[in-house]
Amino acid sequence: MREIIPIHVGKCGNRISERFWHNLLSEHGLLTSTPKHLDSINVYFKENSQGKFTSRGLFTDQGGDFLKEVKDLYEQEIISTGNMIYTECSSNGNWANGFYTDGAELCEIIIETIRSEVENCENFQGFQIIHSIGGGCGGGLGSCIASQIKEIFPETLIESYAVLYSHGTTDRVVEPYSTTLSLNQLSQHADGIYFLDNDALYSICFETFKLSTPSYEDLNHIISQALSEITSLYRSDLSSGNSMKNNLSALVHYPNLKYFTSSIAPLKHPNLRHYKQKNSESLFFELKDKKNMLTKTSWDKGKFISGITHFRGENFDLNGVRDAIYNDMKWNKRSYTNIFSENMEVKFSDIKSDDIKESAMLIANTSVVKEKLKFINIQFQALHKRKAFFTYYLGNGMDSFEFEEASNNLVNIVEEYEQIQNL
Repeated sequence: MREIIPIHVGKCGNRISERFWHNLLSEHGLLTSTPKHLDSINVYFKENSQGKFTSRGLFTDQGGDFLKEVKDLYEQEIISTGNMIYTECSSNGNWANGFYTDGAELCEIIIETIRSEVENCENFQGFQIIHSIGGGCGGGLGSCIASQIKEIFPETLIESYAVLYSHGTTDRVVEPYSTTLSLNQLSQHADGIYFLDNDALYSICFETFKLSTPSYEDLNHIISQALSEITSLYRSDLSSGNSMKNNLSALVHYPNLKYFTSSIAPLKHPNLRHYKQKNSESLFFELKDKKNMLTKTSWDKGKFISGITHFRGENFDLNGVRDAIYNDMKWNKRSYTNIFSENMEVKFSDIKSDDIKESAMLIANTSVVKEKLKFINIQFQALHKRKAFFTYYLGNGMDSFEFEEASNNLVNIVEEYEQIQNL
């Protein structure tokens, strides 16, 4: 069955869950009386004794608002009470609380639930952790979960879908701490890290959707569209080889360089119908537009190491797509490493979005990600040099050397990306 267990952690991860699972239900026809793509429906869903499909996902949080975030999914019986694991004790944005103290206690219960879910799988692929890594729960508890999973299931794959804070709208000054500490843990325990940058999401809302005051719901619509695109690879024809293992093997060629930048096309908003259907070549060039990127940067600020261009829908022109990629490499030689031509894969999925006939996603391992990592480290250092808020962390089980270790890890990743860029 190639089952995958998503784990939604923290307020952000659980806010994303409602739209994400709604998309999966819709794309598999589970909101109607005629389910479809039944050969792959069990990747993310399990069927109970009454013939009803429910989510394999886990939903966890530290804080009293948890039930509000997943209320609709629970009332529709999409998730079971056993997979809702939470505490009323908030982390208050403290990464150490989520990783070492209250979060660690909650993690013990989470791991037991994970064991039970894995035992009910026939051909388990891995985990997907959906979380904001700038938060105490999403970052701290999310990192704790990744660490514990890797200890118990060392051969199991873990993907992190890491939402990055927006430096212009954040209300927590310690988010650079949480993000840097989270990345240090994820670099050790996750096999691939997909960045979902709130700065980029806000830009899409302002510039493409023309929204004057974007809400979290608007941001989460974009994230859920990206997750639907990625997961459709794992939910497509099971004979196609679109597995988590194959995708990560295509993207990761250097063990420490596993941070992915993505773009999607067309960008869509549920209340706006401004986009037009485009052919596959046009979709590819739209993917290369920085306005469609899910990290606030530009493709031309780095070099591609590897990538997957994924199209889903009907009647795609494979030769046209390959010609478009070849021409882009020819015209923009400086944006590609010498090894890239061997490391670009084109994939197709027959599971399409209900409201768009054809869509596409570019997932790239590119040195452009170093720009975001540098920015995070600058903000981290601004706090660290003053030892700001140290007592809150040290009082929750952390040692002061962990800050420096995490920062050094970030610097090393940046340097390794720069070395690849200079090849």
